Amino acid sequence: MTPDNHWILQCSEQEVINIKSSKNDYQYNAILKEIKYLRGMSDFIIDRRNSNRYRIMVKESVGNTAYCFSTPIYNIKTKTLVQTNFTTNKTGAVFKGTNGLISVNQNHCIFENNDGRCTITMSEVPEIYKKDTASKSNVIITPTLCGLRFTVKGNSFQLQLRSEAKQDSIRSNSLCFSVMKEKFKPFLSVASLYARDEKNKVLPVEIKYLDKGNQTYDISLFHSGKNGSLIFEVNLYEPKLFQDTTVESAHPDVNNAYGAVGFIGKTKEFGEQWLYSRPDFSKIPDIVSERIEKVLLHIPILNGSSENVDVYIPEKRFCSFGSTWNKKINASPKITVSNNNCRYLTVDVTTIFVNRTDRTLVYNEGLILKKPKGKNDFIAISTGDCYSAPQILEIKLKN
Repeated sequence: MTPDNHWILQCSEQEVINIKSSKNDYQYNAILKEIKYLRGMSDFIIDRRNSNRYRIMVKESVGNTAYCFSTPIYNIKTKTLVQTNFTTNKTGAVFKGTNGLISVNQNHCIFENNDGRCTITMSEVPEIYKKDTASKSNVIITPTLCGLRFTVKGNSFQLQLRSEAKQDSIRSNSLCFSVMKEKFKPFLSVASLYARDEKNKVLPVEIKYLDKGNQTYDISLFHSGKNGSLIFEVNLYEPKLFQDTTVESAHPDVNNAYGAVGFIGKTKEFGEQWLYSRPDFSKIPDIVSERIEKVLLHIPILNGSSENVDVYIPEKRFCSFGSTWNKKINASPKITVSNNNCRYLTVDVTTIFVNRTDRTLVYNEGLILKKPKGKNDFIAISTGDCYSAPQILEIKLKN
């Protein structure tokens, strides 16, 4: 197979036109829409020489800026930018993600790629009523970059998952259920995001499962509030730009390597929770030797919080698969505080990710995000494993 860094990955001319001229947000490609938001809603020109699955390269008056997403944004076969909307057909709707085909037929959601096939069966049948959404009164389904995001009315939801892929094991906790094709590589994951109760308060969504045999599982999702709604994702796996995990005091021996959300701060469900995160620059090898002016990490906020987090550096390398509250790596003294615009937490990571002498990206131990001491609330953010609201690493290249 052709190496990633030899691919010519482009978005279509029409997508650039939409960014420049469309007055309706839903007409934008969702990926380009987020870049436009980060750039203050101004128009921009895409550099089509980009050759990386994680990135959009934008031309500047001087130099270029790379917007690197935490999960790939191009389809692995067609090498085109993913359009996060459905195409309707006679039996339902289909969507082509970054590494697989996802279809909604009656009450079945089918996920398939070269590794196999998985079917999600629900008790309710969604009605497909517009191009970018399949919905019913109690369930709304929208595409992520490589799967589906479910928004469900009520405080609980049940589904059945049947996998027809080669399976090594199941890896699960209260936030994520993963069908593993290898010891450290999932085939597919069901990951909770958040809930809102009848008073619009944001709460965690927890997951439990029952093994029915024959690679079939009954999965329950629920939250502690009354009524309201809950949100979760189901995605085919893609390698990530960030290796990360949360650790939590209420479950001191639990690891959450594939969870899609972090409740940074304190909740009754998880106690105190931190996020450990480290970039994997092997995913963007052609930028590693470039001279860098500035690097910003943009982390989507899921609960609209206006709070900031404190940023630390791990004293030594952490393992995203082995880290727990009881085995967490100690943190250095606080190095900075994030900025918050209620849509993204932004951390200036230039001094951490860039060599001071030659201004190139440098190996580092990553970050630890915590709420300030004495704070009893939380901020819900995307981790590197979130496919509907990916993190974005903005890298301004020197001319």
